[in-house]
Amino acid sequence: MDETETFAVAGLAAPHALAAAAGRDVLVEGGSVVEAAIAAAAVSAVVVPARNGLGGDALWLIREPGPRGRTRVLDGRGRVAAAARLSFYRERGFEAVPRHGAEAVAAAPGTVAAWAEAHAFSTATGGRLPLSRLLAPAAAAARQGWDLSVRDAEALSAAAPVLSAVPAFAPAFLADGKAPEAGSRSGNVALAATLDHLGAAGLDDAYRGDVGRELAVDLAALSSPLGRADLRAVEVRWRDALDLDLGRHELTVPPTRSGLWAAVALGLFAGLGADGFAAEKRDGFPHWHGTVESLRAAAAMIDAEDAGGRDPAGLLDAERLARASLALDRERARRVAPPVAPPLDEAAVWIGVVDRDGAAVSLVQTLGGAYGSGVVSGRTGILMGNRAAALAIDPDLGPVLRPGRRVPLRSLPALATSPRDGRVAALGAEGDGAPVLLVQLAALLLRGDGLGPAAAMPRVALGAVPGEGDAAVLFDDERPPGPVARLRSAGHAMVPVAASGIGACGAVLREPTGRVAAAWDDGAVSGI
Repeated sequence: MDETETFAVAGLAAPHALAAAAGRDVLVEGGSVVEAAIAAAAVSAVVVPARNGLGGDALWLIREPGPRGRTRVLDGRGRVAAAARLSFYRERGFEAVPRHGAEAVAAAPGTVAAWAEAHAFSTATGGRLPLSRLLAPAAAAARQGWDLSVRDAEALSAAAPVLSAVPAFAPAFLADGKAPEAGSRSGNVALAATLDHLGAAGLDDAYRGDVGRELAVDLAALSSPLGRADLRAVEVRWRDALDLDLGRHELTVPPTRSGLWAAVALGLFAGLGADGFAAEKRDGFPHWHGTVESLRAAAAMIDAEDAGGRDPAGLLDAERLARASLALDRERARRVAPPVAPPLDEAAVWIGVVDRDGAAVSLVQTLGGAYGSGVVSGRTGILMGNRAAALAIDPDLGPVLRPGRRVPLRSLPALATSPRDGRVAALGAEGDGAPVLLVQLAALLLRGDGLGPAAAMPRVALGAVPGEGDAAVLFDDERPPGPVARLRSAGHAMVPVAASGIGACGAVLREPTGRVAAAWDDGAVSGI
């Protein structure tokens, strides 16, 4: 994310150049940030199948224009299928929800329903572009094909040995049974027809119409627990956001565990005062030690609230955050693990759009793991996710699988604002470590760093490493934090890794001047 671009009217970031171009073209036609986000999201669902698709889930933040524009959360996470009971898996000899194959398709997808609700919101608030126009670039990409990116080619090569045996995966994604190289041409004619149909019939058709029926037929033939009734029951919901008030600054996140973890951690970090938010110490020991300890303390606080049966959202109370921040050890590391969750290696995409009036969208889409379940519906071209694998059969290993339960999502969209100077930023981070990355990026932006300096800063991740448990602090071996030696002496297990081991994040920032800057670790930016 070293390179940033600046635009006069609006900027956006997306995981692929075709998606960024689709969003930009909508903006050029006078479309809203929501309409641009829908177009970019639909193209992303086609050309980045390793990380998202129509068979997965989504989470949106939509901000109205103005210095104090209202933010809404659109929860497009699907629910576990009625037949996906613990007994379903135990009777088949599974000790965990499988990640691949028909049994992995155990939760109804919410991505398309989120597009539908976002489009309805846009229309109600002045949007004028028809759905067919917004889906047309995605249908064209599926029909005409796209070049396989390096990241997706690597993911496909890693997944091919397992997924080649999954129904319809090989014909859709492999060439003579092997993973194609980066730059190879990919396409999905069946998915193009599905998108054309949805553009004409409406997105609800994916659940209650012809597309939903055809999808259900394919899944039934494979004995998947997800059925037609589950698709018909899909609904997305508007929810209240979680707001962290830092006085001059605000962070807004969805009311998920990942969102709460990021908000509490940033609140603790801000409480460190000059040692934390002071720009002159952005790469010093107080910054990095404070970041890591705030994240660990936040995780422990959330776990304690859960164990006590209390609402963890109460942790965002300013006085509680201030007391907890004062209790942080500013010199020594304490070994506290992040929240316990079943490992999934969540793969996702993030899209952000902001205009000069402060209207903004930040969203994530995911299939779960890379290429989801691997199951492709031949009739519709839809690749189905494996999101239910984020739930456990054993209650000691995390949230338990239960019909009707919404599946946790770790990738994280967010908005950061500074009402006094008009700064509005759409932020996002992908994968299991998304809250860790988002806290680092938000801290830099909220204390006044421009997007360029914030993008160029080193970043760390928290992860499990043999011999270190969950206390390891991972850092990019080519761009390490300044005080690595001192952090080690303070008790942090500092472990160098490749940049890909840190994760990806991005931001689109409306600056006080009204111009909009955009940067993204692993994708493309555009604007007008």
